[in-house]
Amino acid sequence: MQIRQATQQDFEACMKVSEDTCYSMELKGSPKQNCIQSGYLTFFLKKEDAKQEFMRMVKENAILFLEQEENVIAFAIVRKQDKVYKILDFVVTRQKQLQGLGTYFANVIIKEAKALRMKKIWLYCEFKGSMEFWKKVGFEEKARGKFEKIL
Repeated sequence: MQIRQATQQDFEACMKVSEDTCYSMELKGSPKQNCIQSGYLTFFLKKEDAKQEFMRMVKENAILFLEQEENVIAFAIVRKQDKVYKILDFVVTRQKQLQGLGTYFANVIIKEAKALRMKKIWLYCEFKGSMEFWKKVGFEEKARGKFEKIL
């Protein structure tokens, strides 16, 4: 298992993980439109716009990949703002969900935020399974879908 910063060549791998997860959510009853609107990169209606944003985020070192045997199995988009670490997107491929990899990845992000002396981590999610996941890794729901972890 390896965690690394995304590079400009990783756009397609990132989109593949996003699309795979949207498909998984559709199977669980969420309309695809809800998934598309909830993902940071998939929010862009045009793929070229998503790619431009991806490239901008790569320059900020804001995209982390979790790889297993050279395959991207998860990614997170994070932004540092003042002393707050914001998780803008956190995606684990459908095939790798419920195996502890998301928990492992989330804990790595929490450790990184602590090492950077952030005061808290903030994120927003609206899917019940995701909400339960974030509670499990120590986040508190402050308002509907808004989660925070004080460091």
